[in-house]
Amino acid sequence: MVTRQPAAQTRGMLSLAEAAEFAGISIKTLRRRIAEGALPAFRTGPRLIRVYPEDLIALAKPINAAAVERVDSGPRDAVPDDWNRRLHDRRSLGTGRR
Repeated sequence: MVTRQPAAQTRGMLSLAEAAEFAGISIKTLRRRIAEGALPAFRTGPRLIRVYPEDLIALAKPINAAAVERVDSGPRDAVPDDWNRRLHDRRSLGTGRR
């Protein structure tokens, strides 16, 4: 029997589908990054994998001076303010993947 993590432990985490949409990359790419060890991930059920949004942001590496300047300019929210609202809207409309 599979034990499930309490909802409080997974709160704030994203499924791979949500993370792919958030990061603008495919689920297959996320799975490759997890397999490489570049992206920490957590199994929360027999097939469900979740990641923290902060880890997705950390995955992006600056490739030029302008990007480094943007990273150094100060802290940013890990998740856009309207992310949860947009995700809820998509789910309630039935347009999001499940």
